[in-house]
Amino acid sequence: MGRSQREKGKRVERLGAAAWRDAIGGPARRSSQYCGADGTGDLIATDGIHIEVKGRKSISVLRFYEQAESDAAGDDVPIVLLREDRNEFFVLLKLKDVRKFIELVV
Repeated sequence: MGRSQREKGKRVERLGAAAWRDAIGGPARRSSQYCGADGTGDLIATDGIHIEVKGRKSISVLRFYEQAESDAAGDDVPIVLLREDRNEFFVLLKLKDVRKFIELVV
């Protein structure tokens, strides 16, 4: 991995930590792990949650989210349930909507 890729990774992790703090509250910071060898995620934030942060120029699955967002009525929280064939479902939603999502489903 080149220097510019490492720097981009660090920058995205710092932005991810800030977004986590804004949306969830509480502390969040980059870990000092290297390649996940010690089982530590990219961010250290909430106990019991392993957080990996990825930044890409384009993530095609976001087109599915854009559809959910445009189709959602009023203040509804748009989510996408997605899965690969013969695998488990995953939930895709904006980090800023996590608290509202939890309030609605709990």
